[in-house]
Amino acid sequence: MWGLPMKHSADRIFSDAKWTQLAAELAFSPRQERVVRCILRALSNKQIAAELGISIPTVRFNLSAAFAKIGVQDLFELLILSTIRRGTPQAMVRW
Repeated sequence: MWGLPMKHSADRIFSDAKWTQLAAELAFSPRQERVVRCILRALSNKQIAAELGISIPTVRFNLSAAFAKIGVQDLFELLILSTIRRGTPQAMVRW
């Protein structure tokens, strides 16, 4: 959608084990983790809502909550940081 090189999976940025560690360190709710994974797959809010069976406002709410926990302001910062910090969940906690 945004012309990003990421193809199908957030796992290209973090393995399942590292995602589990990151989610625990940042105290993501299960829904926040799923929404962030979808965003990193370059899905739109509408696509995320359809895939997860939730409303678009719920997607936005969970993204905002996850961004606050990560310490980023918006999607752009998240994508830049996820690229820079590839595979290092501990570093993500201490931007």
